[in-house]
Amino acid sequence: MTRAQHPHTTEPDVVGSGSDRPPRRRLRAAAAVLVLVAVGAYVGDSVQHRREVDQLAQRVAEARGTADYADTRVQSVIRYASPQLDGAATPAAVRAGLAQLVAQSARDQLRAVTKARGAVADVTVLPWHHSADTARTRCLRYLDARAQVLREGAAEPASLQSAHTDLTAVRLAARAALVGAGATPGSARKALGS
Repeated sequence: MTRAQHPHTTEPDVVGSGSDRPPRRRLRAAAAVLVLVAVGAYVGDSVQHRREVDQLAQRVAEARGTADYADTRVQSVIRYASPQLDGAATPAAVRAGLAQLVAQSARDQLRAVTKARGAVADVTVLPWHHSADTARTRCLRYLDARAQVLREGAAEPASLQSAHTDLTAVRLAARAALVGAGATPGSARKALGS
């Protein structure tokens, strides 16, 4: 029967291939794909974060090694010059020359420490990896403090003979930030000492 034969029917004629809803299988497949993409993105991001922290710890360890070597070299020059540098009987011209020798040693070592610091600054950290970015910032602050000691020594060699206890707090903050970013305590100790 047609609509004309049943005038009291108010339902419109529907022409189409079936239901307006997609089959449930398609919805399930789409949901599964979305879950897989989300898990893949999470795992990929975690791997990248781990790489960033590992590379940061490695470069900080290298930079700290460079700074330690620089300190050793400068302290060797100071030990060599010290008896005459501090001697009251040493002529002023000799003292000035020895002070310049110490200052030059600090300047020479500063170049290496600055270069090593640059390698740490070059570690790529994704913008949303805040803990790795914080760790890099604190490690750079520590390396800046180490470089500042050499910079001050190049300007005033006598400053190199005093203890720099303020470095300890900056170093410990950098080490804590590395651990907070996901570095193992062992790799953080290797990078920044005990």
